[in-house]
Amino acid sequence: MTRFLTHVLLERPAALSVWGLMAEMRRFVAPGIFEDLAPLDPPPSGKPEGTILLSVEGSGVVVMFKEGPLPPESLKLARLGPERPEEAERAASARAHAVVGLVEAPTGAASALRGARTISLTAGVLAELFQAPAAIFSEGRTLVSGPDLIAAAREIRAGGIPARIWVGCDLREGPEGCGAVTRGLTPFVGRELQIHPCPLEAAALRRRLTDMALPLIHSGIGFQDGATIALSSGDRFQARHLVASPLTGEPVVGLTLEEALAEPARRSA
Repeated sequence: MTRFLTHVLLERPAALSVWGLMAEMRRFVAPGIFEDLAPLDPPPSGKPEGTILLSVEGSGVVVMFKEGPLPPESLKLARLGPERPEEAERAASARAHAVVGLVEAPTGAASALRGARTISLTAGVLAELFQAPAAIFSEGRTLVSGPDLIAAAREIRAGGIPARIWVGCDLREGPEGCGAVTRGLTPFVGRELQIHPCPLEAAALRRRLTDMALPLIHSGIGFQDGATIALSSGDRFQARHLVASPLTGEPVVGLTLEEALAEPARRSA
């Protein structure tokens, strides 16, 4: 069940009071922005707590501080993360982490977008406060650096939608070319996108998926079966709803690049 669990990796054990977190969030977004920011379960004192429950604009948020690094299996899920191996190594060496998530799962596309933004903004505040080296978004299996997370939180503060941190891309190489499956789009539009093997290079596939994912998240409406998707890059994809992806077994929107067979040379534009 989607709760947008986000693991903020820390270089040392940490804790914070609910009042301290609220003060940091108000400072980050500018005074007066949050009209509804309050503890869900006020503690008896203002001392730092291992678990914080608060309401952010109507969404219940839980923050749990934990000592020790993430389990190896959790780090392996973030295989879709940064291109620079040193960032992954630094994340693996984190001595503590904070888990941020929704108390209740979202109930629709608008609720999912609101929840993702709330969790990412909260995680960004923690990343800035504790100088976090990186964070992992469980839904998209994305691993982002601390500075990138803070930048994404600032985008949210300005009304933006940083789809790149929520939606990962699982690349698949094969004899017919490179294909890809998104991770993290399901909470917003009900299905992931799958690009069938085509002449596009891996980096170009990532850009195409980002170009397609952002408007879907913004509108909360997925691609219709049989639709043609034209991108600013000039590429056109045919969309087909598949009951079960041959790669993952889950329902997806299969995307086939038009004229892929007539253009065998791989393109990176």
